Amino acid sequence: MMPKEIWGPLLVYNLIRATMAQAGLRHGVLPRQVCRQGARQTLAAFGSALAQASSTRRESVLPMVRTALASHRVETRPDRDELRACQRRPKPYPLLRVPRQQARARLVQAA
Repeated sequence: MMPKEIWGPLLVYNLIRATMAQAGLRHGVLPRQVCRQGARQTLAAFGSALAQASSTRRESVLPMVRTALASHRVETRPDRDELRACQRRPKPYPLLRVPRQQARARLVQAA
């Protein structure tokens, strides 16, 4: 079961990216300019129609899906340079700076 849990999402991700690339190339848009979230939502919306359609009907629906996918574009986002830093989450407890056995012994003495 573990391989299925790992490979399933990767397969879906790659299928969505391949569909985005096809739609972008057919409509003169670079694949990296197509929005992944918009593509995911569009495919989810058309999913039931594609699943229930016959093969001939599916071929007529696919151009509409590709057009909808290509219409979701990633906007130019200037000034998006962000510093990368790790920030330690504040906790209400002090850090354990001695071996655990010594800390337990101090706790027992204090009680």
